[in-house]
Amino acid sequence: MTVHELKSWPEFFEAVWRGEKTAELRKNDRGFKVGDVLRLREWEPNTQMYSGREVRREVTHVMHGVGSVGAIAPLKGIGHGYCMLSMRTEIKDVTIADVLSTTKEQSHVLGYVRLDCTQADYLYQWALNLIMAKDALEQANK
Repeated sequence: MTVHELKSWPEFFEAVWRGEKTAELRKNDRGFKVGDVLRLREWEPNTQMYSGREVRREVTHVMHGVGSVGAIAPLKGIGHGYCMLSMRTEIKDVTIADVLSTTKEQSHVLGYVRLDCTQADYLYQWALNLIMAKDALEQANK
């Protein structure tokens, strides 16, 4: 399994973020395979900077483009060297022990709970509150 870090423009990223977009059309310059993970990072083309939002999605199917010569009808629209990646939310188990052992600098790992499980907003907020409380206690004890 390979993790691919990819830029995603705001209009495409937002649809993935909301769970409405479950496929990515990409140049296949990375040798995408089923089981790989896409780390999609929202890229702001106007500022040429990342927004800070990201999601992780697992590749469940890869349809390789073959161009228009000799291709069956469904594949004619995908050019040679490109692929359509079907994707689903990457499942991550997070325990209370994980939360308590996570520093603020490492909290991006817990961010995947929020980013990948849209119905778990409360869990993400709960986890961040625990991290901040833990950090505050550590500061008070110094």
